[in-house]
Amino acid sequence: GTSIPPQYSDKAATELNRSGVAVKRIDASPSMDQRKASEQRAQDLKEEQKRIAEDWNLDVGTATPPGVWNRHAMRWVTERGLGLEASTRLLAELNLAMFDALVACWNAKMTWWTERPVTEVHERFDPAFVPHLSTPPFPGYVSGHASASGAASQVLAARLPALRDEVFAMAEEAALSRLYGGIHLRSDNEEGLKLGREVGRLVIERLDARSSRPVQSTNR
Repeated sequence: GTSIPPQYSDKAATELNRSGVAVKRIDASPSMDQRKASEQRAQDLKEEQKRIAEDWNLDVGTATPPGVWNRHAMRWVTERGLGLEASTRLLAELNLAMFDALVACWNAKMTWWTERPVTEVHERFDPAFVPHLSTPPFPGYVSGHASASGAASQVLAARLPALRDEVFAMAEEAALSRLYGGIHLRSDNEEGLKLGREVGRLVIERLDARSSRPVQSTNR
């Protein structure tokens, strides 16, 4: 299961700053020297970090992250020449796992009801702070992107083992994208990945038991 979420306090600003999202304290000295100001500007997101945030976010209103995973999955089944039955089964299992992971994710959100980083940052550090991505209007813990991606990676690694390393890396990137976007704490993402991976593992285990297919362990 997921861990109890930490209190925010200075954690929001600390985690965002470490990820490259610039956050300053409200009580920062107005006589801050030029060196300090330069260091703060250097914390702005790099172009690669912006790309990662945007690739997994797509446009506002899109069905992400399941939509992103479905796009990749459809490309992979086409490249591998899977037949209609095998492709349909893979996509069904993928979406079943992501759906279940998001149900568990929203249960955690409604249980813990944590603030998003922007709320704490505005109140305690920088009222002018604007995250790179628009902050969704619901609790942060745990991350939906991370939860769905953890589940998706488990299913795809089991069914397309040649892609194992790639899909695990993609799930990590999907989770990190929300930190870069300034809308989640690292703990939201890490615990979401754990939750999603466990859901994905259970989905594969139970589906294989029903069909008498051998379970392929992903060791994640």
